[in-house]
Amino acid sequence: MAFREFTSTAAQLYDKWIKDADPRTKDWPLMSSPLPQTVIIVFYIYFVMSLGPRLMENRKPFDLKRDHVTLKTGARACVFISK
Repeated sequence: MAFREFTSTAAQLYDKWIKDADPRTKDWPLMSSPLPQTVIIVFYIYFVMSLGPRLMENRKPFDLKRDHVTLKTGARACVFISK
Protein backbone atom coordinates (compact mmCIF):
# COMPACT_ATOMS: atom_id res chain seq x y z
CA MET A 1 0.00 0.00 0.00
CA ALA A 2 2.78 2.44 0.88
CA PHE A 3 4.57 1.76 -2.41
CA ARG A 4 1.41 2.46 -4.41
CA GLU A 5 0.91 5.71 -2.51
CA PHE A 6 4.55 6.70 -3.07
CA THR A 7 4.40 6.03 -6.82
CA SER A 8 1.11 7.90 -7.07
CA THR A 9 2.62 10.92 -5.31
CA ALA A 10 5.73 10.74 -7.49
CA ALA A 11 3.61 10.58 -10.64
CA GLN A 12 1.58 13.58 -9.52
CA LEU A 13 4.74 15.57 -8.81
CA TYR A 14 6.21 14.63 -12.19
CA ASP A 15 3.00 15.66 -13.99
CA LYS A 16 3.02 19.00 -12.16
CA TRP A 17 6.68 19.64 -13.02
CA ILE A 18 6.11 18.76 -16.68
CA LYS A 19 3.07 21.03 -16.82
CA ASP A 20 5.09 23.94 -15.40
CA ALA A 21 8.20 23.22 -17.50
CA ASP A 22 9.56 25.62 -20.07
CA PRO A 23 8.12 24.50 -23.43
CA ARG A 24 11.30 25.55 -25.26
CA THR A 25 13.22 22.70 -23.60
CA LYS A 26 10.74 19.99 -24.59
CA ASP A 27 12.88 18.74 -27.52
CA TRP A 28 16.28 19.13 -25.86
CA PRO A 29 18.35 15.97 -25.41
CA LEU A 30 17.95 14.37 -21.96
CA MET A 31 15.07 16.73 -21.10
CA SER A 32 12.06 14.85 -22.44
CA SER A 33 11.80 12.52 -19.45
CA PRO A 34 13.75 11.60 -16.31
CA LEU A 35 14.70 8.19 -17.72
CA PRO A 36 17.89 9.16 -19.66
CA GLN A 37 19.29 11.09 -16.70
CA THR A 38 18.45 8.25 -14.34
CA VAL A 39 20.22 5.72 -16.56
CA ILE A 40 23.33 7.92 -16.72
CA ILE A 41 23.37 8.40 -12.94
CA VAL A 42 22.88 4.67 -12.26
CA PHE A 43 25.69 3.76 -14.69
CA TYR A 44 27.97 6.36 -13.10
CA ILE A 45 27.32 4.98 -9.61
CA TYR A 46 27.91 1.42 -10.85
CA PHE A 47 31.18 2.46 -12.52
CA VAL A 48 32.48 4.39 -9.51
CA MET A 49 31.49 1.82 -6.91
CA SER A 50 32.08 -1.49 -8.71
CA LEU A 51 33.48 -1.57 -12.22
CA GLY A 52 36.11 1.16 -11.90
CA PRO A 53 37.86 -0.26 -8.82
CA ARG A 54 37.90 -3.75 -10.36
CA LEU A 55 39.48 -2.41 -13.56
CA MET A 56 42.14 -0.43 -11.68
CA GLU A 57 43.07 -2.84 -8.87
CA ASN A 58 46.16 -4.27 -10.66
CA ARG A 59 47.39 -1.07 -12.31
CA LYS A 60 49.97 1.42 -11.12
CA PRO A 61 48.77 4.99 -10.59
CA PHE A 62 49.55 7.52 -13.31
CA ASP A 63 52.48 9.88 -12.83
CA LEU A 64 50.90 13.25 -13.59
CA LYS A 65 53.37 15.55 -11.85
CA ARG A 66 54.83 16.96 -15.08
CA ASP A 67 51.37 17.42 -16.59
CA HIS A 68 50.17 19.15 -13.44
CA VAL A 69 53.11 21.57 -13.45
CA THR A 70 52.52 22.33 -17.14
CA LEU A 71 48.84 23.00 -16.52
CA LYS A 72 49.50 25.29 -13.57
CA THR A 73 52.20 27.19 -15.48
CA GLY A 74 49.84 27.65 -18.42
CA ALA A 75 47.07 28.88 -16.14
CA ARG A 76 49.42 31.40 -14.50
CA ALA A 77 50.55 32.58 -17.93
CA CYS A 78 46.93 33.12 -19.01
CA VAL A 79 46.23 35.14 -15.86
CA PHE A 80 49.39 37.19 -16.40
CA ILE A 81 48.53 37.85 -20.06
CA SER A 82 44.93 38.83 -19.31
CA LYS A 83 45.93 41.59 -16.86
